[in-house]
Amino acid sequence: MAVYERILVAYDGSSHSEIALEKAADFMATDKRIETHVVHVMESPHTSLYALYGADISQAMIQEMTEVAEKKIEESKELLADYKEDCHFKQLHGRVQQQILEYAEENKIDLIIIGSRGLGAIKGMMLGSVSQYVMQHATCDVMVVK
Repeated sequence: MAVYERILVAYDGSSHSEIALEKAADFMATDKRIETHVVHVMESPHTSLYALYGADISQAMIQEMTEVAEKKIEESKELLADYKEDCHFKQLHGRVQQQILEYAEENKIDLIIIGSRGLGAIKGMMLGSVSQYVMQHATCDVMVVK
C-alpha cells in the first residue's frame, strides 16, 4: 500500500506550483494507484485586493479572471501530460486557503503539495502566506516545495 493514496496539488501558475506538480508526478511515477487532484482557486472578487480599495469589479473583469483561471487548469494539464488521464482537475472559487483545506477534507486527501510562494507576493505579505496557513490548519500531511 502506498504511503499516500490521495494527493492534492495547489496550482496557481507560479514556478513553485510547477515544482509542486513535478513532485506529484514523481509520486505518480512511483505508484500508479495514487489518486491526484490538481486544484486552482480563483479568489472571489470581493475577497481580492480590489475590494480593499473599494474598486468596482465589472462583469468584464470577472470574465477575464475566469478565463485566466481556466488557462491555469489547462497549463496544469499540459505540465502533467503523461498523467492527466489519472488526475482530477478542479477549478475552485473563494478564499484560497479555505478552499484548499475544504477540498482536501471533502476528498479525504492524505497529502497536500503546495509551493512555498505563489503569484501573490504583495498580497501574501499583507494577508499571510497561503502555504503557511495550509500547513498550520490541514488535517493531513503538507509538503511545501521551493
